[in-house]
Amino acid sequence: MNQILVTGTSNKSKGGPLQLKTVGIIFAVAILILGAVIAGMAIFSQAGGNEAQKQASIPLLEVTQNGAAVTLNITHDSAIDKIMYNWNDEEEVVLQGRGRNIIEEVISATTGTNMLNIRVVDIFGKEATYSKEIIVESSDVTKPQIELIVEDMKIKISVRDETELAYVEFHWNDEDETVLEPREDSKQVIEERIDIIKGENTLRVKAVDTAGNVEEKEQKYKGSTKPTVQMVKEGGNVKISVTHEQNIQKIEYIINGLLYTTDPENTGVALGVTEYTYSFPLATGENEITVRAYNTDNVYNEVTQKITY
Repeated sequence: MNQILVTGTSNKSKGGPLQLKTVGIIFAVAILILGAVIAGMAIFSQAGGNEAQKQASIPLLEVTQNGAAVTLNITHDSAIDKIMYNWNDEEEVVLQGRGRNIIEEVISATTGTNMLNIRVVDIFGKEATYSKEIIVESSDVTKPQIELIVEDMKIKISVRDETELAYVEFHWNDEDETVLEPREDSKQVIEERIDIIKGENTLRVKAVDTAGNVEEKEQKYKGSTKPTVQMVKEGGNVKISVTHEQNIQKIEYIINGLLYTTDPENTGVALGVTEYTYSFPLATGENEITVRAYNTDNVYNEVTQKITY
């Protein structure tokens, strides 16, 4: 009996661990299969959601007109494949999207009333169509040309257009605009000279032609006052006085063809004074004297006099 009991106990000890190991393996496999199923469902759900979103969204188009120039602004959450447009029933023109999802294209309209038809297709084949009536009184699409020229302490605003200007407006910084209109005998050109105001300021100019084409330009300028120059004859000498409210950079004198300067070595160092006085002896007869005084902004004042001794 003891032998039978020992043998039975031995068989149970061998079978027990095998059964536990088998159960563990089955449980682990089940966990892996369940995880794979859940992951697959999540991926499928996400893909289906993305696909549904792509199917639901369409490219958005905004059409703006400025004279004969028509701007197409296209935005989309997917890349654009191509844009196709035509006027009335004419042949379509194709513009490539080049993988962009924000696109701006400018096209030209012809004079009169025309229907613009547009088709926008994204890389998934989703297509949106738009139509808009465009009315153009002129086929002019050329913008006016603005030129800003510094002349002494003034700025010359020169605006030209190949057809006809409607108006020009300008202003310093955030001040109110000043509006200029063309003269009856000069419809293609508007010119105006204005003072450069003191300090650093921004000039903004806007030009509009009769077709509605707009050009804008802005430029920063640093305004500064010129030095003041006075020449006084005192016996056999000429007394030259130069003053400036801030600082005098240098002074050049040309007396009877000979040049004198306060900066002969051309060091660029300012005099560091607001008033400077110098006397020169006069030669017998007529003396021609030119004084050119600079401030630290390189703005100069030139005065020429003839003094007889």
